[in-house]
Amino acid sequence: MRKILMAILLSASTLSAQTPQRGVFVEDINRNVDACTNFFDYANGAWRTANPIPASMQRWSRRWAAGEQNKEQLRTLLDEVSKRKDWPKGSVDQQISDFYSSCMDQKQIDALGTKPIQPLLSEIRSIKSRTDLQQVIEKLHELQMNAPFGVGSTPDNHNPERVIARVYAAGLGLPDRDYYFKPEKRFAEARVKYREHVAKMFELSGYSGPAAKKASASVFAMETRLAEAQLDNVALRDPSRTDHLYAVSTLQKFTPHFDWNRYLDRAEIVPADLNVDQPLFMGAIEKELRSTPLSAWKTYLEWNVLNNAAQQLSTAIAEQDFAFYGRYLSGSKEMKPRWKRCVEADDQLLGEALGRRYVERYFPAEAKARMQELVKNLLLAMGDTIRGLEWMGAQAHQVRRNAGHLGGEHADRLATGRHLEFREALDGHRVGGIVGERREVIQPVRIGHELVVSHVLGDLLVAAVQIADHGIGLHHDLAIEFELDAQHAVRGRMRRAHRERHFLRLEFLRKICGLRGAVRIGKIGGHGVTRVSPGPRSRTRLWLAARRRSWLR
Repeated sequence: MRKILMAILLSASTLSAQTPQRGVFVEDINRNVDACTNFFDYANGAWRTANPIPASMQRWSRRWAAGEQNKEQLRTLLDEVSKRKDWPKGSVDQQISDFYSSCMDQKQIDALGTKPIQPLLSEIRSIKSRTDLQQVIEKLHELQMNAPFGVGSTPDNHNPERVIARVYAAGLGLPDRDYYFKPEKRFAEARVKYREHVAKMFELSGYSGPAAKKASASVFAMETRLAEAQLDNVALRDPSRTDHLYAVSTLQKFTPHFDWNRYLDRAEIVPADLNVDQPLFMGAIEKELRSTPLSAWKTYLEWNVLNNAAQQLSTAIAEQDFAFYGRYLSGSKEMKPRWKRCVEADDQLLGEALGRRYVERYFPAEAKARMQELVKNLLLAMGDTIRGLEWMGAQAHQVRRNAGHLGGEHADRLATGRHLEFREALDGHRVGGIVGERREVIQPVRIGHELVVSHVLGDLLVAAVQIADHGIGLHHDLAIEFELDAQHAVRGRMRRAHRERHFLRLEFLRKICGLRGAVRIGKIGGHGVTRVSPGPRSRTRLWLAARRRSWLR
């Protein structure tokens, strides 16, 4: 592993004279701490003391600071592109500029109020039967509003050569089960504030005061029933508690009031075995489908639409959403400025299109060539290390011999500044999941040790590029990842293949410290607070942007 460190640092030193040479920032190190007792504080302590978390951020590091700098560049790019209004329809420039212009038009957004979500709200209010209810749930899932459950993809725990559908618990407005039941003061206070928040949001969307309070009570009652059937965070650490392989026919018998064949057909998922994370929760869903009045379902689904769309609606609604989720739950002191939220949304939803223009302006050919050389050297060093791992079998070593594939197309993508997901690029296979506007049919993919090795390669490649491009110290970036991942692995949150990957990262940390036994994990909580969102909002934002654009025309 020491060879890998040398390869990264030596490769970073080959940058041209125009780019300052950077390596490890020794001034970040807290030399009052033993590196092999608390490596996180040793590597980052001085930097963290000198760099408090900004008021609008929930976490902070050199990596995040570099990301914020990139957003300034993206803002300049988008401001310039958006000045022109006659881009060819469907072009990259038309897509990124229309989205950004729509997002930045605060005056028009405030004037529209909740009009962009009225079509969805109308569909919900027109529900007259259980069949109508399922149709609306399907529609919301297409927009990634996963209420009251979600469906995604996951490796089969019992056959790692395939990826299967996964049915998981969702649909809560508070972060997890504990918030609904634990008696401690902070949970009890959160319940009160959440009900007040829901009522205020309904009121801002047009409800009268008494009607908003009634709707809030109905939502909270339904979410509490759903939360009661969910596993708590401690139980979720045991992989066996979320490992339940069902045939579609078995799930259908278990939840007869939901037509799974129709759902899977609309989602374009081939019916096959699937994993039901929490069968008891799906039993609670069945009970709600069977006995809860449609009026309560309408209120609950209306809340989910409003909650997911809040940040894309009027200022009053967005600020109320931030007051609860951003300030109260997550600790942020202020909202990010509108331009930054719009840049982030554009990058998240139209990242490949925006990335093309970003690379043209900020990533010249000579920089790409330097990154490709760096990646090549890193792969060679990693190959030397993997060759010496006795615990790896012949199949895993074959992945190492095929590493040149990673150094080709995928390393090229990495070197062009786009994020590389090895889970979706290993040996040309793709993992089933959300692709574009439709759900990709779930296909087999080889994982296991191959996936473990490719993930470690990916992490080190990304780290190498960050060192060369942003001057991020190796100790800083990887220390955080290793310690966080090691905690997750030790606690048993990861499935087998993922745990192996995280322990391999931990082995890297042991090598750095020269240890043979276990590494004591330092305190992570001070690194920052990550918001637990009530549900994915990405596709919702894209849909709302299209709605806003249609109102503007």
